[in-house]
Formats: sequence, structure tokens, C-alpha cells
Amino acid sequence: MERLKAFNPSRLRWCMDDALISSSDLSSRISISESVINKALHGEVGLTFAQVQKLGQFFGRTPLFYLQPSPVEQVEISTPEFRTLKNKLHNLSPQTKKIVELVERHRQLYVDLLDELSYSPPALFSPPPTESLPPDEVASLARAWLGITVENTFDAYRKAIEKHGVLVFRTNGYNGKWKIPQSDQVIGFSLFHSQYPVVVVRKDPSEARQLFTLAHELGHILLFKESTVDGPESLVSHAGKERLANQFASHFLLPSLSLSQINCDSLPRDPSQLDRELRPYRRMWGVSSDVILIRLIEENRLQQLIYDNFVKWRDEYQPDETTVSAGSRAWRYREPLHIFGDLYVRTVLQALEEKKLTLIKASRYLDDLKLPALKQLESHCASH
Repeated sequence: MERLKAFNPSRLRWCMDDALISSSDLSSRISISESVINKALHGEVGLTFAQVQKLGQFFGRTPLFYLQPSPVEQVEISTPEFRTLKNKLHNLSPQTKKIVELVERHRQLYVDLLDELSYSPPALFSPPPTESLPPDEVASLARAWLGITVENTFDAYRKAIEKHGVLVFRTNGYNGKWKIPQSDQVIGFSLFHSQYPVVVVRKDPSEARQLFTLAHELGHILLFKESTVDGPESLVSHAGKERLANQFASHFLLPSLSLSQINCDSLPRDPSQLDRELRPYRRMWGVSSDVILIRLIEENRLQQLIYDNFVKWRDEYQPDETTVSAGSRAWRYREPLHIFGDLYVRTVLQALEEKKLTLIKASRYLDDLKLPALKQLESHCASH
């Protein structure tokens, strides 16, 4: 098979350095021999188009990227927000870095579409002032600002947040360009912009965990006005900004007025019975037992020892939720709603209706939906 003479070794070297991957590791991941990769890096041989395609799929680049003679310019790789994230967590895989770039791209598409539409856009991002306020007060202000009342699901909170100028994206649980690899310890990230900041939540079998991640990332935006990426350790951190974002999230999801419904004197001390006793409250508020118990401790209504015993029991006896199915593509036409949210999808469909977008472009904006699935999505949104 003919090798491409225009292949640029420096661009492959840049991708490998950026991903912190060796030629042997790359070889095992994309099924190209290590000797061929090393020869290509030194300009001794070119690569076939099929091999360049494999590189592009792995590193999230088009084949054309590797055929351009010029050195890599940082501007073609990422936005300032992306670089901020990368600097905070250096071991992001190429796939996760690509997701960050996809999020930025789709945010910009949304903003551009709003300028084109005939109707007024939803309210801009205009949160209440939060400077120098403690997280619990910011949480109270945020609930009032967003009009949070009896919401207890991820989708309900998501819609309330989207209506106030914050985009909320969620990754997929199955293989594809929107799945964060299992090896990446990333549970969510936020990209701060003065208008239409974005919160991204990793798909998780536990809705309570997804909801807490959503609130945690919103806390980063409201408290610190910065882009950040978080791993599982962020949700249990007792230091710095992560601790403050966790405090915001727990007060945001479970204010004192709701917590007052629990009679601590009647709570059993046995961890398994305690978890059973908290079940109706978990369902009512959409949070985990941990959030409820931590909030009770914060209000000096529960002893720390009770929670410590609960954590020990939970870690030893509760089933591992990661074994739950990651989902299927049986309802392909609904996937854009899952990933981008209701507001984004309806904005694209509105632009399509007003002939601001062609069917092909609308398909690209909606995760490359095929046209029959796009028609199904239109019908679904029209009836809901």
C-alpha cells in the first residue's frame, strides 16, 4: 500500500509527547508495529493513509493534521480553558482531552446559533454576587437564583441551571467519542466563561453521584470563576477549593430546612439499619446517605463516630455500582438530549426550523445523528 510522503513526523512526536505515551504503548493501542512508528518518527518512512487514520482516531485529530508541513501551533490544539484544565491534571488521556475540545466547540456552536435566531435567547448567566461569602450562603443564594424548590433528580437540576445561562453536558457510558476512558480518574469538569459557562458530568450508574458532581462543578463556577477538572478524590477532599466546593454542593442539594425533617434521636446506630432508615430521604432529595450524614454532622446533630462506622460498613458490604450496565444505543435519537441537554438541543432544532441550519449541519451539531434519527428527535421534542 502506498505510503504518504507528506507525513510530518514532528506532528506525531508532538501528539505522543502531549499524551505522555511511548512508541511501544502506542503500537499496542493502535496495532501499528513499534518499528514502523519509530521509523516514521525519524522520517525514515512515511505512513499509509490507513495508518494515519488510526493515529487520528487515537489522538483525536483528522488525517490532514499529520500531513501539514508546518510545526504544531498551540492555537490549533486548544482554547485557554482547555490548557487550564490540562495544567491541572497532566495525565488526561487523548480521548478525554478530545472531549474537552468537543465541549468547547459545541459551546461555541450554541452561542453562535443564539445570535442567528429570531427569538430572544434564554436569560444570560448573571449569578448573584458571591465574593467573600461562605459556601453555605452562596448555596442558599444559588437556590433562590435558580428557583430550586422540590427538584430531586439530575434532569430537574440540569434544566433549572440551563435556564440561567449555564450549559450542562454529560458524557456517555458506552464506547464512543463522548466516553471518558475507565483509566481516567475524571468525574467532571467545568469551563468558566463570563457567558454560558459549561459544566460537564461523567455518566455514572449512581444518579446521586452525578447530581453531587453537578453541584460541585457549579460551586467551582460560582465560588471561584475558574475552569477545573475533578477526580473522585475531589468529592471527599478536606482541603482548599475542593473542600469549599463540596460544602457548597452539600448545602445546595440539602439546605437546613430540608434537613430539619430528620429526627436524629430516632436514627439507628447500626450502619445497615441507618442506611435503610435514610432511604426515603435519599429518594426525596436525590442525594446519598453520605451527604445526609455529613450535613447532620455539620449542624452538630450527629456524632462523627456514627458516620465513621457507616463509612466502614459501606466500603465493606455495599455492592460495587460500577458493575451496572453503562447503557445501550437502542434510543440513539435521544442521545443528544442526554449529552447536550434540552436547551442546547432545542436551540439547534429551532435554528433548523428557521432554516438557519441545513439538515446536514444540524446533524453534526447533534452528535452526528443520521437523518432518520434526527427526524425522530424532532418529533420527540415536539411532543414533550
